[in-house]
Amino acid sequence: MLLVGACAVGPQGELSTDPALNTQRSSALLVVERSTAAGVPGNAQVGARFVQFTGVASSALPELLGTPSIPGAVGCSEQSARAAEPSERAEVRLLDVGALEVRSDGQTLALEPRRLPDLFRVVSGVVYAAEGELSGSRWQFRAAGNGSARIPAFEVEAQAPDALASLSLAEQPLSANTIARLPRTPFSLRWTRGEANDYVVAYFEGAANRAQDTDRPNSIVCSARDDAGALEIDAAWSERIARVAAAGRVVIHRVRVRPFALSGVDDAAVVFDSSLVVRLSE
Repeated sequence: MLLVGACAVGPQGELSTDPALNTQRSSALLVVERSTAAGVPGNAQVGARFVQFTGVASSALPELLGTPSIPGAVGCSEQSARAAEPSERAEVRLLDVGALEVRSDGQTLALEPRRLPDLFRVVSGVVYAAEGELSGSRWQFRAAGNGSARIPAFEVEAQAPDALASLSLAEQPLSANTIARLPRTPFSLRWTRGEANDYVVAYFEGAANRAQDTDRPNSIVCSARDDAGALEIDAAWSERIARVAAAGRVVIHRVRVRPFALSGVDDAAVVFDSSLVVRLSE
């Protein structure tokens, strides 16, 4: 799904006092998501957000709007669910850019704008979303544009990354039907290496009932840049991961971000997010 603009919250949901956030900015995000999990069809989820925002950090937008996020650093970090409390000056407007369609493998999906009510007293406007069995490697997006939103008509094309292959965790092969065991000793997460500039990110998530415990992390995120083919987890992090995510799951994402130029928009990108969901044993 696409990206839109903003609230005065930081990456973990905290309010921001940065004066620079008072400047209005705009973002456009075209997203293709495909998730493989046991018993879940692998249809492509396609979405878009075109946003004007003030009073919120751009790093907070994925959490606020439910779009894919890219960790800013290589390695592991803990995350806890925290509700964002936007400031009174925060404003996010999701823009209507007219009809939007996506084409891949000879098939076309139409993404019509769907109006949202105000959310958190901050977010309002339209979102674009569709689901379909598009599976090609080359994707084309075409928007009609909207003069009142100052978004021109545009076309953009991007190449999707290959699906993750030859995945293993501590030498255990991984698939959607796997139940993997988490070691408390150092281990490797491995896969067939992809292209430079892509990302592979693993979210080790606790069981659902732990999400209510705000005093402890409910996930640990480990990321690698340049799709290097391996994530090495040391003893300190393997112990934490086993404690947090036992009887939970690991969701492994391969993410590709391809920026493009769009007149009148500060930041625009096509994002591909292909993920595999694997259950974890005690």
